Amino acid sequence: MANLGIEIKRKCPICGKVFIIKTLDSVYCSPKCSKVANKRKKDKEKKEALFVTYAQNVPDIREYLTARQVVAINGVERSTLYRLAKLGKIPCI
Repeated sequence: MANLGIEIKRKCPICGKVFIIKTLDSVYCSPKCSKVANKRKKDKEKKEALFVTYAQNVPDIREYLTARQVVAINGVERSTLYRLAKLGKIPCI
């Protein structure tokens, strides 16, 4: 590829370092940051798949749900669930 003398800078979403891109598709500053992003993506997909399987195992008719079941069904973090319960936005005992 011919050098046009143009330098395009981007900020790495993983480490925050500003770098000059080598190709137009460059997103991360190094292979290390790329691997970290890939691992985070895989972990997120794994967590979502676990939530889906757990939510499917919850019976349709339940008078009470555990915190784990509500987290799996609604896809929210446990801290968010407790905060909403404390604010009275969701019923709890």
